[in-house]
Amino acid sequence: MENSTNIKLPTMKKSKIKYLQEQLKNSKKIIDACIKHLLEAGVIQEINQEQALSIIDTRKPLGLFIQKDGGKYIGIDNQDREAWTEEFDDRDTCIYWLLDASVIAEKEK
Repeated sequence: MENSTNIKLPTMKKSKIKYLQEQLKNSKKIIDACIKHLLEAGVIQEINQEQALSIIDTRKPLGLFIQKDGGKYIGIDNQDREAWTEEFDDRDTCIYWLLDASVIAEKEK
């Protein structure tokens, strides 16, 4: 199959596409279960606006935090007393950002 730039695109059987779609669904279930466990274990803590402002102001306590602000989610990475913050449209993307920040911090130690 070729597109308008004459780049050959691979073709895939419908059965292979269906298999990959199922694998993605299964992966999503595993990721969701891991996120639930991380929240339940307190690795990522859900906080309110007052707590978020205090963490940003005092840089305490250390950790990873998520705050719902209307329809947005605020991630706070305060593992190293820097209180890095980022705003996201959805909870999962915010949590992925926090987890990536955690992995980076662990590699730097």
